Amino acid sequence: MKTTATAPVIPSGANDSIIPASELPGPLGAAALARMGILVPLDGTGGYLASQARTVHGRAGIIQAMLPSASTACATLALWVWIGGEFPPNLQIVSHSHFRAAVYGRRIQVYDRKLDDRDRSRLGRLWVTSPARTACDLACAKPGRFDGLNVPNAIVELIREFGVTVDECLQLLWDNPRWPGHARGIGLLTRIGDTQPDLRSPEFRDPMFRDPEFPKPAGKTLGKDPS
Repeated sequence: MKTTATAPVIPSGANDSIIPASELPGPLGAAALARMGILVPLDGTGGYLASQARTVHGRAGIIQAMLPSASTACATLALWVWIGGEFPPNLQIVSHSHFRAAVYGRRIQVYDRKLDDRDRSRLGRLWVTSPARTACDLACAKPGRFDGLNVPNAIVELIREFGVTVDECLQLLWDNPRWPGHARGIGLLTRIGDTQPDLRSPEFRDPMFRDPEFPKPAGKTLGKDPS
């Protein structure tokens, strides 16, 4: 059951990775640090060190300091944890609660969805969707859902970085046919696998040896997208 919370409850002691504006040398000093690439401002109340965002665990620490308890980073937020880049404009999480208040200028977007153990990973104190689940979530999203993000390129980078295969992602989708955007996700991941066969599992790279029932199992058809 979804509950409503006005503001997220951040775990005690979780803000060590965020530097409050009160600890910075004034607005001009903070701006100078940002120009030098030392500080990445989130909004007028705080920011994080660019050096911490250079590793997966460093980025996980930054995100954990921003998210409410009992939530899991997903979609573009999970993508940022795994591969870095520009910080996303919104905080996307899986949770059974709804949050109205922004966190460091970022709106929290909640997905009330079921997550199996295989669908998420633990990085320190942060729960984040696994690389395969993150790729699936991105593939299933409606076109233009993530402004400025080249979704196919992001999926390819994620798959290459963590040794996930397109076939693992396809299998995850076939195991969950009721996911919103299921047909769209199958289509995009299939196209990625067809154009970049090195991202397929070894047994599926050569079409001559592909199992005819994979990635489209017998008896299953691509029905109308439920989203």
